[in-house]
Amino acid sequence: MKESITKNKTIRYKKVDLKGEKTLYDYIKEVVIDDSSSYYKVKNRQQSVSNESDDSIFINHVSEYKNMIYGELVIVEIDKSQQYIDLEDEASEYKISSLSTSQIASINNENAEELKREFVDSVLYFGVIKNHMAIIQSRTLTARTLESYLDWLLGEASEAMADDYAVILKDTPNLEIEQKLNSTPAKTLVMSTDIDSEINQDSTEKASASYTLSDKVVQVFKAMLDDDLSTMRLEDDLEDANLKMKIEMTYDRKTSESGQRVIDSVAASLRHSDDYKIYLTDGSSITADQMKLSGTISMQIIKGNVYQAGLKSQIHTWLIDNVDFSE
Repeated sequence: MKESITKNKTIRYKKVDLKGEKTLYDYIKEVVIDDSSSYYKVKNRQQSVSNESDDSIFINHVSEYKNMIYGELVIVEIDKSQQYIDLEDEASEYKISSLSTSQIASINNENAEELKREFVDSVLYFGVIKNHMAIIQSRTLTARTLESYLDWLLGEASEAMADDYAVILKDTPNLEIEQKLNSTPAKTLVMSTDIDSEINQDSTEKASASYTLSDKVVQVFKAMLDDDLSTMRLEDDLEDANLKMKIEMTYDRKTSESGQRVIDSVAASLRHSDDYKIYLTDGSSITADQMKLSGTISMQIIKGNVYQAGLKSQIHTWLIDNVDFSE
């Protein structure tokens, strides 16, 4: 095994939408980094994944780097066993076994009861300067997860934020795309969405199915049309199998502010979606990926562990090079 390997990782920008004078940087420093805070200890900032599980999500490492806060969000699965395979050259079939954290303790001659270990399922890396954030997601932990966790930690858990405050991580296009949207009016926004089904049945009637639009489409309509379609139902002429709907919204071509209206509505309501496209009046189109400012950085891994100092520096440099902090 190589002592050091380098992997290219996608880094994504999120603009923090937060009421009040305090920035997300200020809140995290106050709640997590300040050693007088109850949440300075990592055990106090663990959020349960669900009522049916002991698994938890929490910010593990957090530190200041220059004018940035760097953090690592992790998810831990309790009592999980990790499979491994014995690569024996003469075998007709490789043996697959599993290893628990208690077995690791016994291998290292440690007391499993005194030193509790669990496997880390996934890690998300982030950096925050004021209300500007860069994120390196994993398959399990995404910007949506981080947004939800921060809202819980800074709101419900620590009560550092007022009840009517919320952490919202918005998408922002790069400058070229933003200029294009502002100079060329948007014609249509096309989304694909799942249709959720619900089976209804009582003792006197035969079963019937009703269908509702997914939450992301409801949020777009609420944001752009001031209309809540969460109660809209499509009765049982549809088959209950992988149902999808294509939604097309047309903009008024005469509205000079339509480009900014698209940016604002998509940045908030579709910030966690990759399944939409914007068509402009000149015939060109903009995909969901183009509405999200992103780049690539190199993550160095030494003996299986991320080189933390190097990653902090790269995230900071990427934010400085790509973000206008005057906004």
